[in-house]
Amino acid sequence: MLYDPKWETQIEIEPIKPWSKALLNTAELLEQQGWCQYRWCDPLGRYCILGALSTVEIDDYTRDHALKVLRTYLKVHDLAVWNDREGRTVKEVTAKLRQAAQL
Repeated sequence: MLYDPKWETQIEIEPIKPWSKALLNTAELLEQQGWCQYRWCDPLGRYCILGALSTVEIDDYTRDHALKVLRTYLKVHDLAVWNDREGRTVKEVTAKLRQAAQL
């Protein structure tokens, strides 16, 4: 087999930012536990977007930054109103969380 020294070039991968990981973990939590509207957590253990983000284990600074990024990405001030909009689905919520995590 032929050898090319370029194959051994190191590729630097930027580590995932804590706020980005928080948004990804929030999406995962909503998929595993379920998603709800009009409350942070319902009797079945399902979470709204804010309830899920408050449940993932992160420090307050990271949570605040994740909320800021998400609000900016969605162009909304009140995430509860966005979460509770009629017709909203868990697929849409988790997709938006993942998209915002890529910023």
